[in-house]
Amino acid sequence: MALLTRNQIKEIVKKALKKVADFNGDIEEFPDTDFISMPLLSKQKFLQNLKIDINDHQYYNPEGQEAEGKHYDVSLSINEFENWSNITDCINYIKTYHTAMWNE
Repeated sequence: MALLTRNQIKEIVKKALKKVADFNGDIEEFPDTDFISMPLLSKQKFLQNLKIDINDHQYYNPEGQEAEGKHYDVSLSINEFENWSNITDCINYIKTYHTAMWNE
């Protein structure tokens, strides 16, 4: 099973964050205070977009070739979000816990 690289995850997180926050630059430089003080609705929208973007990301087999039949997934909820102190914690969580699943 081929998992997403940290750089791929960063791009996915940046894409989802841009839908709820105005930010340009290195995603890991997003201010910690802005991240943790995001309104609840923005947090929920961010998580929803993140989940969609992870699920939609092209699956690659262990040889690095595009492959059909699987997608990436990770468990995301407001509880996980509340355990993150910054965007780097979010990236690290996804890197640790995402998986590839067979399409139904």
